[in-house]
Amino acid sequence: MRKALLISFVLLPTLAAAQIPVLQVSPTALIFVVGAGQARPEAQEIRLRNTGSGALQWRATADAAWISVSPKAGTGAGVINIAIDPSRLRQGRHDAKVTIDAGDADDSPATVTITVQVGAGSQASRPAEAPPDDLTIVLTGSSGSTVPVTTSFGFNAPSGPPTSWKSSAGAPWLSTSPASGTTPAQITIRADASKLAPGDYASVLRLLDSAGQSMLDLPISFKVGAAQAAAPDAAAAPGGAKPDRPAPLTIEARSLPPATRNLPYSQAIPVKGGTPPYAIRIVEGRLPVGLVLANGAIAGTARFTGSYPITVAVTDSAKPAATITRAVMLRVVVLFTDTALSVSPAALNLLATSAQRIQRARVAVGSGRQPFDWQATSDAKWLRISPTDGISPGVLQIEASAEGLEPGAYTATITVMMEGVPNSPARIPVQLVVRK
Repeated sequence: MRKALLISFVLLPTLAAAQIPVLQVSPTALIFVVGAGQARPEAQEIRLRNTGSGALQWRATADAAWISVSPKAGTGAGVINIAIDPSRLRQGRHDAKVTIDAGDADDSPATVTITVQVGAGSQASRPAEAPPDDLTIVLTGSSGSTVPVTTSFGFNAPSGPPTSWKSSAGAPWLSTSPASGTTPAQITIRADASKLAPGDYASVLRLLDSAGQSMLDLPISFKVGAAQAAAPDAAAAPGGAKPDRPAPLTIEARSLPPATRNLPYSQAIPVKGGTPPYAIRIVEGRLPVGLVLANGAIAGTARFTGSYPITVAVTDSAKPAATITRAVMLRVVVLFTDTALSVSPAALNLLATSAQRIQRARVAVGSGRQPFDWQATSDAKWLRISPTDGISPGVLQIEASAEGLEPGAYTATITVMMEGVPNSPARIPVQLVVRK
């Protein structure tokens, strides 16, 4: 008799890298201005991206009946059109929000604030009433900081031909980039604390039409914290001198440079002030698999992509010791083979004459197939760039002004940063020749 041979197969689970979608929304604020007699302004767009891996499924909802959202749901990258119905609004300012929920994706849900300014006469059929309380835009900075605090929004005036506008700031520390233009526009609010003492500051940013009439008033609150303690210690040092107290203990970052999956990473926690050495620990959240915090730095090799919010606590060696905590973000990304920061052109040569005192140019910013956040700065007052940040691919608008400059040659540098990407930073030399 032939014996049967029994063979058993055991199926082992296949290990795969975690797929973590990351929701990215831009812009995070929209502003509509409704003129007299106007029914509906043009819709504005919210752009969605998945900067992680895996499938991104999202749903968008508005908390006000006068906002329409289309589409209300989708998968992957997309564009959401936001429209308003001013016939349901009374004269004044109205604030609401649109929430984009992508389930378990990182950075979800995201909120986009919607502001509508309804002008006088746009609702003759309804009695006018006092506008609701203004929603103040709150910015926070540090005294003496040379890096402006910024926030951006989309601006759309009444429909029809593009409307010219310019900004009018009620305080020297407040400005916009750009300072003028035509609708629709992306506007960045800039608050400069470099010459401000610690304290609370308030102003109003106005957007004016070509006739100088206000289209929108934005209340701005700027909270400026102390940068350094300049008061001397009560005990005199040898020789009669009084030692300065150390600067306050701070963590100078909201996010850390991104790590690249499967590549070595090392980044010190950016701590300043206080009395070193420091004891640093994570009190909330978790690091990506493969990274550890040791000796004040995060190091190792990350295995999975995604966004990892953590709260870091730092204790210095003063007596008594000072301890601070701060939430920071660490992203782990995958670089495509063609990912690298590129700028074009690589240099600018401009000529200003008495007939043309302002010269303009454009610089393209790219990173291959993979979109990345970028920031741009200029080291000369006569050289302005707009916008100062964005997502690749993008375009920098360059404006060189010879106003106040004597005839001659002037040089400056535009620096474009794209953290975690090869070829970053990119430096673009600019030469401006001024002639009579």
